[in-house]
This record gives sequence, C-alpha cells and structure tokens, in this order.
Amino acid sequence: MKILLAASMALMMAGASFAQETSSTSASDRGGSDPANYLNSPSVHQFYTDDSMTTLRSKEEIKAAWEAMSEEDQASLSTACEANTDPNRDELCLSMRTN
Repeated sequence: MKILLAASMALMMAGASFAQETSSTSASDRGGSDPANYLNSPSVHQFYTDDSMTTLRSKEEIKAAWEAMSEEDQASLSTACEANTDPNRDELCLSMRTN
C-alpha cells in the first residue's frame, strides 16, 4: 500500500512539474527572453498590415496597438527595439520611439 501511495505521489508531482514547463512555453509566443525573437513574435504582427511583416500600419494604428498592449509586452518590445540588429525591424523600432 505504501508503494502505491508513493507511486501516485510521484505521478502527481511529475504532472505538476510538466504543467509548469508547459506554461512557460507561452513566453516563447512573446519571443522568450531573447529580445531579437520578440520582434518576430505574434505580438508584433499587429503593427503590420501583412503576414510577412513588411508593411507597417499607419501611425494612428501603431499608437492604438501600442496602447492595447500589456505593460509587460510594451516593455518587451522596447527592450527588443533597443537591442535590434535586424534592418527589417528598424522601421518598427523607429516608429516606437516617435509615438
């Protein structure tokens, strides 16, 4: 009986551990901890008119999208733009500075 109890406890703990790992993958949707990745994340797509992220929206739309973002996403985008080395994201980062 003790072995069965120990085995079930081990399974419960493994499940909790798995749940923690799974929830951390949502951070990768925001680019994870690498600022360069954030500039290619789904959170940034809202600033562009196309899926290939080549044409920025209007200044008004960019401002509205910025204001709709959480403070965490705003901070992530600001950090990503400060560390940006991708010329394809220069225009977005420049627009973030002028808003």
